[in-house]
Amino acid sequence: MIIMSFPVAILGWPALGAIGKVKETTKSTLWGALVQILGLLLFAVTNQFTIINIAMLRNLSEFAMLFTRGMYLYRYRDCFNKHREGDI
Repeated sequence: MIIMSFPVAILGWPALGAIGKVKETTKSTLWGALVQILGLLLFAVTNQFTIINIAMLRNLSEFAMLFTRGMYLYRYRDCFNKHREGDI
């Protein structure tokens, strides 16, 4: 999880927020939260609530956020190269 946490944080507000994609940053956080909540509910229903399963679920939810933010960054990659009128 440590390997993914830093890129997830950097791709959030510093990257997407810098180009004005606040809604997309929030959506990616919600996707990660949804994965976490559904996984915890699944563990509770199937009586598989263990530290190992929770750790793996945490990695999965971080990956969901990383993947979602990466897709948004790819979609809006041109926004990083746009210059304001008058900039050289």
